Amino acid sequence: MGDPFEDKPVPRWTLITAGVVIAITITVAATARYGGYDPGAERRSPVVASEDVALVVQPDGSISVLKGSRPGPISLVPPDQSGFLRGILTSLERERRRRDLPLGAPYRLVRHENGRLALTDPGTGMDIDVGSFGPTSTGVVNGLFEAAKAHD
Repeated sequence: MGDPFEDKPVPRWTLITAGVVIAITITVAATARYGGYDPGAERRSPVVASEDVALVVQPDGSISVLKGSRPGPISLVPPDQSGFLRGILTSLERERRRRDLPLGAPYRLVRHENGRLALTDPGTGMDIDVGSFGPTSTGVVNGLFEAAKAHD
């Protein structure tokens, strides 16, 4: 059996178009980068507030929010609103297990000057921008941040 495309070469215009697209892409990226565009600038906005909280997934799927040595939870995320947070916690806990770090250590809720809200793990250095998951998820984490702030 021979090559089914043996007698059908790629049209010259297709190769030229692909080359032009690649050249334009490289030129735009280089111009932006050398022109001062910094893709990580938004992430490096100064921190204006932070709160350390422990997040504990309950058997019913809800998440208890604990702060410091305070007895009992300061907030509870119901099961129907905790899916996003449970997913993030699964990822963070997996990384803690991989590094042999304590699972019960607190996480840090961080608010940046530009309004960015993040959930960070001081032990692993992981930093999750919750705004990238949409307004509903941001609202849940913002509620946790406000509850923690109210219990200072």
